[in-house]
Amino acid sequence: MPSDLLIVTGAPGSGKSSTASALVQLGSPYAIFDIDWLADAAGELAGRSIYSDSTTWGPYRRLWHEILCSVARNDIQPIFFCPNTPSDLEGLGKAEWCNSISWLLLDCDERTRRERLDVRSDWSAERKMEAMKDARELRRLIDQTLDTSLLLPGEVARKVLGWAESSCGGS
Repeated sequence: MPSDLLIVTGAPGSGKSSTASALVQLGSPYAIFDIDWLADAAGELAGRSIYSDSTTWGPYRRLWHEILCSVARNDIQPIFFCPNTPSDLEGLGKAEWCNSISWLLLDCDERTRRERLDVRSDWSAERKMEAMKDARELRRLIDQTLDTSLLLPGEVARKVLGWAESSCGGS
């Protein structure tokens, strides 16, 4: 049965991973996927870091596309958490299972994002600045936004569930 591809995007520090984990803990009726969940294993397979080697990004997106297709073929509605933009998915082709793609941007104010990124001790100042730039770009590209600045992950998760239900008519 064709379904919709639900993508929750956001720059680093927006709360994607925390929200994905909260959705899993809530027992979401959707199949929840966070792009980071396979990054280390895929990097090991590729022999290069998924996080820092841009030559891996295209194949990694194709891998996730196939995973999401496989889930949808089993009549399970996926929600994919990733930092991607619509142009990142161009060239993957629209699969027969996908009626449409709905996008939700998780975002937060710059002060909150800085605080969230500052706890990432392995992140350089340059990488944090790139995250701020990515946030500005995503705000320009994605219309539907959920501000996570003052919300706990469980609260964001419940709002994402509401968005998913309104985007595809429920699970």
